[in-house]
Amino acid sequence: MDIDLNQGGASAKAVGAEPPPHWPHGVGPISLDGLGRLGVSDDNLLYWDGKKLQVERRFSNVERIIGWLVAASSILVAVATISMAVTDYLRFLKGA
Repeated sequence: MDIDLNQGGASAKAVGAEPPPHWPHGVGPISLDGLGRLGVSDDNLLYWDGKKLQVERRFSNVERIIGWLVAASSILVAVATISMAVTDYLRFLKGA
């Protein structure tokens, strides 16, 4: 099961190497020759055979909802704290 990862037709997979059981089907360890095709830029971006690899980091819908809820509750807590501080300050000025 060789996967063609470059235009030259050679595979970067290690021949005969068994991947760990938790890896997805069709994914195998990279060969020593394949490691020479990997590169990292000064900006820590990953390149394969001179081409930039696209890495996606996306939040799921549940994570987005949780993020919005946390942000909204933080804003409400900040507003409540400020209103309590203003109320206490006004009471202090009245001498109560």
